[in-house]
Amino acid sequence: FFFLMIRRPPRSTQSRSSAASDVYKRQFLLSVLILSHRVSIPASSVKQLVPIVRRLYRLFSHTFYHHRELFEEFENEMFLCSRFTEYAIRFDMMPAKQFIIPKEALSLS
Repeated sequence: FFFLMIRRPPRSTQSRSSAASDVYKRQFLLSVLILSHRVSIPASSVKQLVPIVRRLYRLFSHTFYHHRELFEEFENEMFLCSRFTEYAIRFDMMPAKQFIIPKEALSLS
C-alpha cells in the first residue's frame, strides 16, 4: 500500500501509478500557481539583466562559431541556447541585429 500525503486527509492506495499520477497533478498545479508570477520581469530589474544577457549570448555565439561540434551536441540535448535566445527576444533584452547565431541552428518556436 502507498500512503498519499498530498490528499487532505491522507489516504492509502494500492496502485503505484495512481499515487504517481496524483503527485504529478499536484506538482503541475503548484508550479502553475507559484511560478506564473515569475513570467514578468520588473523594469528596474531589466536594466541590471541586459549586460548579463549580452555577455551570456556572446559565450553562446563564441561556442557556436568556434566549437560548433560541441555546441550542436549540447544544444541537441539541452536546448539551452534556444531557450535563452527566446527569453532574450521575449523580454527585449538585446537588439535583433545582435542575435548572430542563425535561427536554423536553434529550436525556436
